[in-house]
Amino acid sequence: ALGYRAATWFERAPAGADEFGWQVLYLAVGAAIASVGYLHYRFGDGFKLMGRPYQWIGSLTVLVILYVMSFGSWYDRSGAGFLDALPNEVWFLIAGSVVVTAGSTIALLRSGAGDAKAAAAGIAVSAGAAYATILMLLIQATGFPTAPYLVTNLLLFGALVGLVAVGVTTRQPALVNMSLAFFGLTVTTRYIEVSAGMFATGVSMMLGGALIIGLGWGLERLRRNLITRFELRGES
Repeated sequence: ALGYRAATWFERAPAGADEFGWQVLYLAVGAAIASVGYLHYRFGDGFKLMGRPYQWIGSLTVLVILYVMSFGSWYDRSGAGFLDALPNEVWFLIAGSVVVTAGSTIALLRSGAGDAKAAAAGIAVSAGAAYATILMLLIQATGFPTAPYLVTNLLLFGALVGLVAVGVTTRQPALVNMSLAFFGLTVTTRYIEVSAGMFATGVSMMLGGALIIGLGWGLERLRRNLITRFELRGES
């Protein structure tokens, strides 16, 4: 529904509004959804069942956009006029997302519950990565000297590590599995992207195959160890 409405906003906006506008829109919405999910799970008895899916959907939205934006081809364009052309509705959504995120974090920290800090950390990871990327895109659009490709990849890896830590702390196997899957996909993608310009022989393919096998084995072993820890905690 939001995407349908946003299409109308961008159609009415000046040219260049959609250059990074869609990414900014969904990053802000993903951060807000994840924040609401942590708040629902912590406080809402009637909404607790919805808390986990909101967390996963919001975090997944942020990870998908970060992964898409981690390719260098996005930043070949100058982004001129992006700030001036961005529809007012998108600015309102960004502001609303910040309010929802800040309010959720404050409510969790003021509750004094034992798992409140872990939930607040989950918001900080998802929302922090989203807002940092939005800020980076806005700075890039104004022409300041930046390294957006490197920044986006660092934010993506930071968010993945943070979500794995949050998933372990809050006992969310689905969040851990999702983050590890994205981690493996990102490492493989970056290797192929970098090696494509360095090797033109079968050596790169052999190294890539070994990397994928080793990475898959390591991630699967890590995933099983984490799931075992969850089960042991549940039994105790």
